[in-house]
Amino acid sequence: MRLHIKFPINRNLYKLAGIAPQRKNCSVNKRKGLSLISQLYSNTCFKNAKLSSDNPSEKGYIDGNRRVIDRNTMQPKISGVILAGGRATRMGGNDKGLTLLNGLPLYQHIANKLRPQVDELILSANRNLEIYRQSRYQVVTDLTPDFSGPLAGMLATLKSASHDWVVFVPCDVPDFPANLVAHLWQGKQQAMAAYAADDGNRTHPTLALLHRSLVSQLSNYLADGDRKLMLFMHKIGATAVQFADNPIAFTNLNTPEECQNWEHIQEIKK
Repeated sequence: MRLHIKFPINRNLYKLAGIAPQRKNCSVNKRKGLSLISQLYSNTCFKNAKLSSDNPSEKGYIDGNRRVIDRNTMQPKISGVILAGGRATRMGGNDKGLTLLNGLPLYQHIANKLRPQVDELILSANRNLEIYRQSRYQVVTDLTPDFSGPLAGMLATLKSASHDWVVFVPCDVPDFPANLVAHLWQGKQQAMAAYAADDGNRTHPTLALLHRSLVSQLSNYLADGDRKLMLFMHKIGATAVQFADNPIAFTNLNTPEECQNWEHIQEIKK
């Protein structure tokens, strides 16, 4: 059996995949055709790519099913930040990120789910730094000592991140989506920032994706005495990205009672 396949015409794609370039249109036996397609798909160029039906000559690469992979949506390396630097007043002043949940600190629940989605992980913390450093993740403190909210942690970690794009997750949302990073990236469109919103039209700006070029704007915003996160998102034209499939994914655990309820629910699910 032979397959007629329309291959990508970008020769660099084959070079990266480590295989010989193919003609734009060719007929090959089934085994060879499937092997070539498999090798091209294993290339990182296709990781988290968005499929569209636009003109391939203008938009991107054709795969073996004649779909187009848009080169503009290819996900770059992204740094991940866990925001654990708040006062946690509703936790009785205890460090929320270190509150035990089923035997693990809250921040570790976030780390276990966020780490596979990013290329580096940073902890934003202002207390118990030596305990957080035991995780072997980079720990970054706010640039000011006044606990001035999540934006202060975002600014400090934007300056410390290794990659241009940085995603943020607060330490008290253990059920956040496992596809958070990819969905924010794909949904941001041309904006330099995006944040999560659920199907109840509630916004969750602490779960956000920001570009490091926003450092100057954020620095000025904080220097002017502003602290409201949602106002800053509007100011920079951030995109609200809908997560419609899990209404409880963004539930915060703000009190010891809420943590106990979460543990109880997990026991029921077993």
